[in-house]
Amino acid sequence: MRRKMFGLTMQALADYVGVSQPTVSQWESDLTLPKGQNMRRLEEILRTNSDWLTWGEGDPDARYVLVRPSTDEFKVIDSFSRQLPVITIAQALTWCDLSPDEQNKAASKSNIVSIATSKGGFILIMPNDSMVGPNNPRSLQAGCQLVVEPEFKPNELNEKVVVVAVEDAPVAMVREFIQDGPLVFLRSFNPSYPILNAVNFRVIGVVKQAVVNL
Repeated sequence: MRRKMFGLTMQALADYVGVSQPTVSQWESDLTLPKGQNMRRLEEILRTNSDWLTWGEGDPDARYVLVRPSTDEFKVIDSFSRQLPVITIAQALTWCDLSPDEQNKAASKSNIVSIATSKGGFILIMPNDSMVGPNNPRSLQAGCQLVVEPEFKPNELNEKVVVVAVEDAPVAMVREFIQDGPLVFLRSFNPSYPILNAVNFRVIGVVKQAVVNL
């Protein structure tokens, strides 16, 4: 049960939503269904969506991101949004080797993103200015959040921005993947950083989206 997964009692959930404990009991017994504002609060508290709450169908981790416009009504802006763990560039080296439980414990926090990823997706904080290039529309500022997809096709990496582990490097790197025949180069957008001729390396994931905190 989703409520128990978050360690909530019926009374605690009732208090969060603003209803009585018997009302929550009726919802869980399928005697009545939450509606309107109650459903929206349940989506937020249980980090899930109304389809799963109502019918038990679909992905319970798929989130509806709700915003309140000037009309004081809620609207769905993205039905594919989900919550992903936020990790550091050092954690990225071994992140995919961890079990889901270990990942949950290791992540300092999680954020909602508006793009679909596999279940292993994560958010990486860009550590430096290596991917800031002059007049480059794909520049990635230090501190921005990178949504990383660890499932990819190796033959589709060319010119993609990737998170990569390079032999003897203490942390992972964010670079553009360049393939020229049998050769692979890892390029920074910032010309102050050298282009690496990659020999012993491992691509951890592909950057699908960058989010800048203004």
